[in-house]
Amino acid sequence: MTYLRPDDIHARADLDEATREFLTTRLMTWLTNETNFAVPTASAKGRITLAGNAKPGTVKGEIVNSGLMYKNFAITLGMTHLARGFQQQGLKGKAKYLVPMIIGGTVMGAFAYEIKQIAAGKKPTSPENMGVRYWINAAIYGGGLGIFGDFLFSDQNRYGGSISKTVAGPVVSFIGDLINLTVGNASEALSGEKTNAGKELAAFIQRYTPGNNIWYTRLITERLIFDTLEKLLNPNYARDTRRNVRRLKKTTGQEYWWSP
Repeated sequence: MTYLRPDDIHARADLDEATREFLTTRLMTWLTNETNFAVPTASAKGRITLAGNAKPGTVKGEIVNSGLMYKNFAITLGMTHLARGFQQQGLKGKAKYLVPMIIGGTVMGAFAYEIKQIAAGKKPTSPENMGVRYWINAAIYGGGLGIFGDFLFSDQNRYGGSISKTVAGPVVSFIGDLINLTVGNASEALSGEKTNAGKELAAFIQRYTPGNNIWYTRLITERLIFDTLEKLLNPNYARDTRRNVRRLKKTTGQEYWWSP
């Protein structure tokens, strides 16, 4: 097998220096682009397309940065493979590129989803419960936006956040959760309304404790530490737990193999 390396072009004596530099740069650019297609890598182009001229350190810049956080894979996929697919000639050419990619991504998304369910203490989804909504969720997972698939089954994501908080990103979500925990509960208490301060405090501590999302320790810490903490702080823990178990069974047909 014979390889053409950029150094081979640059070392040729029968080409002038400008031509050698031009051809070497073109080949290196092609290699870099194909590598970024094979292993999706966050690009400046994708970030600038969405962030525009929003500067870090400004209010607008930090809100935009929060919204883009943890969404780089989906953005990169759109700027590379989806863009390349739509650039193919004719409907047949587009379908030949995009259909296998979408089907393959959906199957792998379903596989990733089931692994996460097991890691979260839930039993895998049974085949009879794999309806249209399930496969839409799998396609979203395959595109790197699995957290948005949570809203197909609930009005909250897996961390208890609303869709607006999910779109806004983790920084804005943290500020919102902090305000709800402090000012929100104080306002409810002063107006005579019932508060869920204990439950919200336990959820806040769990959500923002560093390292709590490490996949091989997350379930153990949830069951042995955070469930115990919530049981101490939330007087309605048993009722809330039963309701969550019933809701899971109703929406996805799943049960826990290690329930709260």
